[in-house]
Formats: sequence, structure tokens, C-alpha cells
Amino acid sequence: MVSEMKAKILDLIEKKENRKKLWRILLLMLALSVIADFLVERHPEFPWLFPGFAALYGFASCIFIIVFSKWIGHTWLMKEEDYYDRNGHRKDERPEIEEGGTA
Repeated sequence: MVSEMKAKILDLIEKKENRKKLWRILLLMLALSVIADFLVERHPEFPWLFPGFAALYGFASCIFIIVFSKWIGHTWLMKEEDYYDRNGHRKDERPEIEEGGTA
């Protein structure tokens, strides 16, 4: 049941004809969040708490998290394709482990 729902959602996102519709939905949701900010009574303690600040701050934070995560992934986590070969461990030269548990 869950995998069927996943497949439907991925199919909706990946189809090219749905992209325009999804962009419209995204922009509508962003606009609604900014409009809703005007309807809430605020008692601002800081001068930068203007209407729409929460939506803008959330969007900027999300972009930062994505960019920072990609940067960490590429600089720290990813290794070159021949990383293990350079250390003298070729896949075809590794000793096989026998049933006793020693090489």
C-alpha cells in the first residue's frame, strides 16, 4: 500500500506535464503563507520581524541546509572511484575468508 502511494507521488513529480502545475501549487502555498502572516497579530520585539519574515527565513534556511549538505557530501563524504585501489587493496587481490574466520 505504501509503495503504491510512493510510486504515484514519484510519478506525479517526475512527469514533465505536471511540472507547471506543481510550480503553481508551490507558488500558491508560498503566497498563502505570506498572506497568513498579515492576518496574525504580532507583538514584534525585533525590528526585522516584518510580514512574510517567517516564510522568507524558512525558505532561506532550507536553501542553506541543502547547499551546505551537498558541500559536506562532496568534500568530506564522497571518495574517488579508485580510493581503495590506491591503498593497495585491489578487489581481485583480496584474500578470501575461509569458514574458520581467518584469511
